[in-house]
Amino acid sequence: MITILFGLGIAILLASIVSIFLWSKVQFGWLTRICTLLVLSLPFEYFPRVEIAGASWRISQVLVIIGFWVIAILLLKKDSRLLSHRLHFASWYPLIFLGLSSPSWLSITDFQRFIVHLVGTIFVFGAFVLLANFATDIWKNLQRLTLVLFGCSIFGLYQFFGDLISIPPAFTLLREHYTKIVFGVPRVQGTAVEPLYFAGMLLIAIFVLIFWICERLDIGKKFKISTNNILQKLTPNKKISQIIYVQFIVHKTKFLFLFLGIIVIVFLLTISKGTFGVLAILILPLLIVIFFTFNFFKQYICHHLLQGILAVFLFTIIFFSTVNPIALLGEIGTNFAETLSGTSASAVERTMFVNQASNAIYENPILGIGMGQYGDYVGNNLGTLNEDGKAIVNNVYLEIWLEEGITALFFFIFMLFQPIVFLLKSLPTRWSPLHSKNLAALSLIFILVGYYIQWTLFSPIFIMPIFIILGLAYNLILNHDNNV
Repeated sequence: MITILFGLGIAILLASIVSIFLWSKVQFGWLTRICTLLVLSLPFEYFPRVEIAGASWRISQVLVIIGFWVIAILLLKKDSRLLSHRLHFASWYPLIFLGLSSPSWLSITDFQRFIVHLVGTIFVFGAFVLLANFATDIWKNLQRLTLVLFGCSIFGLYQFFGDLISIPPAFTLLREHYTKIVFGVPRVQGTAVEPLYFAGMLLIAIFVLIFWICERLDIGKKFKISTNNILQKLTPNKKISQIIYVQFIVHKTKFLFLFLGIIVIVFLLTISKGTFGVLAILILPLLIVIFFTFNFFKQYICHHLLQGILAVFLFTIIFFSTVNPIALLGEIGTNFAETLSGTSASAVERTMFVNQASNAIYENPILGIGMGQYGDYVGNNLGTLNEDGKAIVNNVYLEIWLEEGITALFFFIFMLFQPIVFLLKSLPTRWSPLHSKNLAALSLIFILVGYYIQWTLFSPIFIMPIFIILGLAYNLILNHDNNV
């Protein structure tokens, strides 16, 4: 505690000094740039991070602090743009949720655990408020994030092959229980805390790339038709420029297909069974949306599909020439079978914790036992903790009901699904896929639904990537005219 207070004092002193030097330079436009950086920081939950004053600090958390520091400076300066800015209605949602949760705080027994959860929740709510109010160019930011996630996927491939050739975890940054000693093959963790979280992040890139590719194919088709119709009427210079532009669209689309193929491969290498299920659930509605929304040549799709299949085939040959396929499939196949039957170690532990949480709800179904108190409850009453000495519900909805109470859970679910309903209503029945708001809306709908399904497999509430996406979704439903 003394270390934390000392660190807090140093932070306040440094902030004061920086504020004095930058007072005249702080501008409203900084908030937009901070929001862009916040979106791009989404993948970096495990690495890079630093230990300061007894706490682990991530890039996203630092950006949230800087964002509210800028707001404070602008308020003190009485900045006209900030004072005239219309506060997003969802900005009050975090306060409402915490207010509904506050009666459960009377039952707290582990105050330190409560503070950890409360601070973590405040950080993700802070990111949500910043993005809902000050983010711009939502589709462009999703595209930039996808490119960052592609870079993280390349790092994931390094982790995979690095562990295969026995590069130490200190250099691959894989946690020990995700190395090849478990399955005989490493599970890609990337820049996330664990493969499950990284697989969820990659779903963002997969959905964005799919709609990005559809957009490019539609543009390519329209320009080809336009070129065929008017090419004879153009001057030689304009003919050349028209052809060059069409070729640029085609080649850019090929790169996007390549990015998608690599990201899907890394997604599979996470061996995140729950997230595989999420993607499987969303595949059919995704195909239906693409079929009814976009109009591009089927043979063009088939051409690129064959290229993708060839790339996967070549990777498979390289992969199985490096790893013993019998041993590999034996370990992974056994684990998948045990998980589906509920007999694997992780499945048994997950089921046990979920059952214990379900039983505990009956003791206080209305008010809850207090934020962050589940682990203390299980340890004191049942004594069944995991190997890290903790108990985790691994289902955010069940955890919120147990810890924050039933009213907080209802409001939380309302907060999650309101932007999806609004985004669906905002989509016209007939529209041009070239409109970036529509592309962003479709991507965010699938990303959020995917995360909401996946959130039945992990907890707690303070998962920064989800609240970054949620903030963008709320921003889009209110300020769509400025984000096209």
